[in-house]
Amino acid sequence: MRYANLDHFRGNVYTFKKGIKSERVINIGDYMQILAVDNLYRHMGINEEEIIRIEYYDLESYDGEYVILPLNFILFNSDYGKRQLRFSPKIIPVFIGISCISLNFSQEELNYLRQYAPIGCRDEYTLNLFRQVNIPAYLNGCLTATFPKREFDPKKMNKVFLVDIPKSLYNYIPTDLLNNVEYLTHQYYGNIDNSIEGMKIDEFTKNRLNKYKEEAALVVTSRLHCASPCMAMGIPVIFVKDKFSYTFSWIEKLIDFKSEQEYEEINWNPASINYEDMKKCILETSAKRIKETYNKYNELYMISSFYENRDKKEYVLFYTENIKKHADKYWNKKENIKYAFWGVTQITDLVYDYILKNFPNAQLVAIFDKYRDINFHGLISERLDQIDNYNEVCIIATGNSSCIEARELFKNSRNQKYYCLCFGNKYKII
Repeated sequence: MRYANLDHFRGNVYTFKKGIKSERVINIGDYMQILAVDNLYRHMGINEEEIIRIEYYDLESYDGEYVILPLNFILFNSDYGKRQLRFSPKIIPVFIGISCISLNFSQEELNYLRQYAPIGCRDEYTLNLFRQVNIPAYLNGCLTATFPKREFDPKKMNKVFLVDIPKSLYNYIPTDLLNNVEYLTHQYYGNIDNSIEGMKIDEFTKNRLNKYKEEAALVVTSRLHCASPCMAMGIPVIFVKDKFSYTFSWIEKLIDFKSEQEYEEINWNPASINYEDMKKCILETSAKRIKETYNKYNELYMISSFYENRDKKEYVLFYTENIKKHADKYWNKKENIKYAFWGVTQITDLVYDYILKNFPNAQLVAIFDKYRDINFHGLISERLDQIDNYNEVCIIATGNSSCIEARELFKNSRNQKYYCLCFGNKYKII
């Protein structure tokens, strides 16, 4: 088993159609979050070459080695019609710091989240969403708040960075701060093949992070993923925005951010924030969760990989082979075929799914069972003496016993078009 992170190069700039590189707004804050997971791995002593990079839109289809994937991003319910809570079976997620707009997920998806609880939440709104549906969760903020503190003497820094600040703030900035100001942005427009200042996006983001670390005496910004990493690196930060959404709430514990109505109250000479003990606790707790998950699954998937990784023959699922042969011979996909099941077993579910997928016009009209009263997809089972009322309905026997009885019952009395035995072996009746 390996460790994984999202791909720096393609992680969040593709359209929902795989391989189409659309032009769109690119926020380097997305890449700051990926770098924060890399920083966590360094804290754990995991080398770059040990990490598998997975493209964002490959999370569902990924078919490489089994991996542990820490997740630290906003988890939308859907993205251009594509669910984001769909992970490959070969990805074991560790939810470190996610944020949700709502929990409008299917029950299957909620069960998936519950399976990998506790869920590390970025903000209190998301925390409360999970608690409302009894999914264990805790407030962990964003991992961008755990970058290491810079070792440079802050007195040697004299650059003031104004990063995507609101226009309404300009009238409040002291004139003495404008002597050594540099205006920057975290948003660019383009596609994955575009370079920013001659660099790929991941390289550019790393350089920007180093620029803040090595030059900034003060950062004034409206960008969460500018304020958070700069704060972590020990840079004085003024965090401003006309209005703040719930996704910013967690950082209020560390920075007294200001909305438009509070600009007059801004302290333009803020101190850097020291929270090294809590930063260490967040890193250690996150590392512990990753290690525990690794230890839980590593040997299991090592065994699984041993058997999975082989030259594979073409296999058939015997339980659906007979219905495939029967349908190929007698059924027309354009016709409104009527069918019924004799006996309800796990095989019945397989056959039902096969018919639903391949013959969407086919209609299940009855269920027969010799002994039990069963509700199968809204149909209540009938006794066998009612079968004669369904002369032009294909009766599909899905159990060993029902196949034996059906063979004897139908061999001289029913057109072969109207019955199918999922088990074709002949047995001697005693």
